[in-house]
Amino acid sequence: MSVLILDFVTGTGVLPAWVVPPAAVIDDVLWVARAARKAPPDSVRLEARGAAVAWVLGSGAAPVTGRTDTPVTSGLASAELWAALVVCDRRSPPPREDVCLAWGVQYAPPLTTVSLAVGDGVARTLGWLLGTPGLDERPMQLPWRDENGRVLTAEELYADALAHRPERFPSDEQRLELWRWVHEAGFSAAAAEWIEATKRRTRGRAYESCPSGRSAAEG
Repeated sequence: MSVLILDFVTGTGVLPAWVVPPAAVIDDVLWVARAARKAPPDSVRLEARGAAVAWVLGSGAAPVTGRTDTPVTSGLASAELWAALVVCDRRSPPPREDVCLAWGVQYAPPLTTVSLAVGDGVARTLGWLLGTPGLDERPMQLPWRDENGRVLTAEELYADALAHRPERFPSDEQRLELWRWVHEAGFSAAAAEWIEATKRRTRGRAYESCPSGRSAAEG
């Protein structure tokens, strides 16, 4: 399990072993979601994605059902994903109690105040965290990193695409795909730099706001 910053300055949370994406990318989601508070109209969806990650890490109640069970197991996350999908399409049948019990959790319905935007953001995020087939795409644009948090190069992104999706690369289209990955790598590096700059600014303001001249993390 890995320790991540939760409140972006002083808090910590434990990343469950069932989470599929690398820890550094999870941290990226939290920082992008934090910045989204000042960036409507997508701020609600982005904040919902951050709330889903924070809940999984042990901060706050579940964003769709209001669950407070801890620690958040893969079963709880799966049940919350189902509840979010119900919000996205009210015609979808909710998971029956026996299905939830198969995951080892009690059924909880979505809160009536949860909007479609929140349901969508939570569903995309939990599907990604769980590695759910068909729902495992990244929930927002994020830096591409390896397991150690290093930003991947264009060549590494291209090699990864060839290794995992070779059927998508017939010879006539490989150059086009390579261009796409090179472009993505350029965005990835810029996004990583922006996130690091945001961290420095945020922590600097927290340091300056402490009467003692020390950050809250320093005690």
